[in-house]
Amino acid sequence: MTLEVLQDQLAENIQRVSSFLEELPSAYLHQSPDNRWTIGEELFHLTKSNMGTARLLSQPPEQLREAEQPSRSYKEVVREYKEKYAQAETPRGPQSTQPNGDALVDKFTLEAEWNKASQALLKSIRAWSESE
Repeated sequence: MTLEVLQDQLAENIQRVSSFLEELPSAYLHQSPDNRWTIGEELFHLTKSNMGTARLLSQPPEQLREAEQPSRSYKEVVREYKEKYAQAETPRGPQSTQPNGDALVDKFTLEAEWNKASQALLKSIRAWSESE
């Protein structure tokens, strides 16, 4: 798969999430099925994660270090995630991407932050070349 294909797929998936959010009734943002994160909390998490990834990808390639371990396949990552998720009492990731009381804001703000983070991510990945 080429960088261009990945960039296009990222843009398409961001657009799919944006379209879903546009159609989503505001009342659904704060509903929590089975004591899990609400759609609003998921969106908050994705937005924060996208901003972090955009910041990372905005760095000059020479500032990024080589991986200390071999790359894993997507299936391996999913398997490991599911194992850790099942073992955790309260599943969580980096504290900076965790929803909290501040995450529960109105739909307009959530959409605006999602769009801002997504555009930053697309801009940062489009600056990379295949050789990098």
